[in-house]
Amino acid sequence: MYQTKRNGNLELLSYKRTTCFFAIIFLCVALFANTAPSPPSNFGDANAGTAENPYLISNLANLRWLSETPDVWGEVEEDEETEEYEIISKFYFRQTANIDASETIDWNEGEGFTPIGFALVNIYEEEGEAFPFVGDFDGGNFIISNLYFSPIISYEEQLTIGLFGYTIHADISNVNLHNIEIIGGFSVGAIIGFAENSSIQNSGAIGSISGETDIVGGLAGQIVVTTIENCYSVVNIDVNSRAGTGGLVGAIIDSALSNSFFYGTIFDENDSASPSIGGITGMAMFGVIENVYVVITDASDNVYGFVADFTFSDISYSFWDNEISGIAEGFRSEIFCEITDCFGLPTAEMKIASTFISHGWDFDDVWTIDPSKNDGYPILRFMPDPIVSGTDKVTPFSPAALLHANYPNPFNPMTTISFEMIRSGAVTIDIFNIRGQKIRSLVSGMYTTGSHSVVWNGLSDNGQSVSSGVYFYQMTTGEYNTVKRMVLMK
Repeated sequence: MYQTKRNGNLELLSYKRTTCFFAIIFLCVALFANTAPSPPSNFGDANAGTAENPYLISNLANLRWLSETPDVWGEVEEDEETEEYEIISKFYFRQTANIDASETIDWNEGEGFTPIGFALVNIYEEEGEAFPFVGDFDGGNFIISNLYFSPIISYEEQLTIGLFGYTIHADISNVNLHNIEIIGGFSVGAIIGFAENSSIQNSGAIGSISGETDIVGGLAGQIVVTTIENCYSVVNIDVNSRAGTGGLVGAIIDSALSNSFFYGTIFDENDSASPSIGGITGMAMFGVIENVYVVITDASDNVYGFVADFTFSDISYSFWDNEISGIAEGFRSEIFCEITDCFGLPTAEMKIASTFISHGWDFDDVWTIDPSKNDGYPILRFMPDPIVSGTDKVTPFSPAALLHANYPNPFNPMTTISFEMIRSGAVTIDIFNIRGQKIRSLVSGMYTTGSHSVVWNGLSDNGQSVSSGVYFYQMTTGEYNTVKRMVLMK
């Protein structure tokens, strides 16, 4: 069972660990013959998993073993009176090589990678189960590429999503995720979905997050009594969210964020609500933000440069590019906050080191600027190649088109698929079932620059009503090809 604590307008979830693991069984059954989980090479050592001899995560088989072996996630116990956690067991891990996770798109009947630690919740009935990761993971500044998540979304079951889905007293450092794709989930972030009493350092993600999500950030969904420092988020966010959305973090509670940046797009397409959306975070309460910059290359109209709803918090020496995005306001609301030297600046000033150095940013050990990298915006010195190489710089893609998440999703029997054409051209949108069979050619023709939409009524090309289940829709132009996921629930 989980308990609910309320702080202002944000509902936080804190969980008690249980000893039953039935909730992960459905996640760990693979439909295809993929890489099998395999323990690290030093698993049998007497002191394996300690700070002196951490478990070595050297390949995808080891990473899958970690994601599907709750016994090594560690354990905490919560004091019901103080609501503080005591660590019962804690294990240490170190990544020792780059890992290509491309095949995760075929794992678990299309749901992708199983988060390391997670909470499986029903947010309407206020019940669920949780299995937090209580460990230390050092990514060694290596790269995990092409990691894929696409959990089934329903009112009965929603899953916290990220490489680490749910953490308590975890320390995550030197993790780099490239080309990550997340479609849907509850409390979603590339590195951590929901973090309590944890830390993320010298880490970052490049990729996309889309679909039906609640509380979504490029790095982390929710952070509670957690620190994030020296991190980057180069993530395109395109969601339908009823809660907080942020370029770095969805919601910040009693936590600190420093020396980090966001560079990407933010679209939140929930027209029926007024979600909190900001370049740094959607909402912050009792938070401290320092030395953070934001570059939003494109956004929906309800996005703010820094934080939408800022309460009992401090922010200092932070900036957003107000020229490239056209975003004029840093905040939607601010209550009992302290704001020190925080501005929207034109692009040219955002690419000059003196802009930041004059406000105390460390350009000796933490930051640097190279005009050939990251479009000339500051980068963190630790960031590994190829992230900061001249040919694969930290820049979100600039496609000739952009496919949005369908709405509603799940749906019955109709859903709207919207897309943008940056340049005029031929477009096809096809719908496939989970077996990869094309069931409907929805769009085929020329489209002009601008916004377009089409409705799918749940019928196949032969006019037959399709059954409930997971479907994929693929948009193809001369320069752009992408696939998104939707669920028909009858």
